[in-house]
Amino acid sequence: MTEMGLYKEIKDLREEEQDRIISKKINCLEKDTKKETIGYIIETEQIEKIIEKEDTIKQEYLYEGFIPKGTKMVYGFYYYPSGHISDNGAYYFLKTDEYLYDFCHYISKQEIVDDFDFFLHVLKFMNQYFGLIKQKEREDIYKSIIDKNTSPLDLKQEHEFSWIKGTGSAMCTEYALLAQNILELFDISSYMMIGNIFQSGTSENHAFNIIPYTDEDGNPITLIIDFANQVCIYDMNFNIEKRAPYIGKIEEPVHKVIEEMVEEDKRIELADYDFYRIGNTLIKMKYKTNRVYSFSNEIIMDEVTKKR
Repeated sequence: MTEMGLYKEIKDLREEEQDRIISKKINCLEKDTKKETIGYIIETEQIEKIIEKEDTIKQEYLYEGFIPKGTKMVYGFYYYPSGHISDNGAYYFLKTDEYLYDFCHYISKQEIVDDFDFFLHVLKFMNQYFGLIKQKEREDIYKSIIDKNTSPLDLKQEHEFSWIKGTGSAMCTEYALLAQNILELFDISSYMMIGNIFQSGTSENHAFNIIPYTDEDGNPITLIIDFANQVCIYDMNFNIEKRAPYIGKIEEPVHKVIEEMVEEDKRIELADYDFYRIGNTLIKMKYKTNRVYSFSNEIIMDEVTKKR
């Protein structure tokens, strides 16, 4: 188990006292890192090569450490039949850190038993923050806010991460990004990977977190934590009773896992479970196909739009 120093420090403090501690910690994290744009970064000079030769966009999508305010997250791109490629609104700016204060206020009231209990509460908070009932698609929310608030003299309004709060429209990119910063704030090292997942016969681009960890015997291992593709616990009527992040364990240190995924294109296959209850007993329901996570710097453009 990690030391959970910040959790112990803010536990049972008044929110004003918590905020002073959190603000100081965030300022230290932001001084140590600078990321201007992450996600699908499209360079103009790439376009002809992409269209004529391979029909792919090649970038590296692995981010270590805290992602500061002001960062632009490009979560997708648009590929038009004419050959034009742009993010064309498929992005947002991380202009707020209020979610970190909200999480700290929330977690300080919880009794955390171990790291996995902490991960469970991270997901519970994120589901509350984003909402689970989808009201609109992410892009429709951005468009409606801009149409409402933009005057003819100010046609360029930047999308903001906070606009999707409570709308149920968050996807894997938002879950992985929020988790990345919460984990880093609480001194849990994390990598955010925009790669791929193969599950139940289908493959798609997907964002998830990779965490260096230590097992009970002190050996370095790696956890793949997927906060977006959640594990569900059902009651006897198969109604969702509880949600948990998917956590896959790999018996290798994180540097080895990342090296194999990025440089050797290794795919990580992990067992996939959901659960249901009989009384107080949890029964595993194993899917026919496992989850396969991989790093890919190739995004195949076989549709008009690609979004994460």
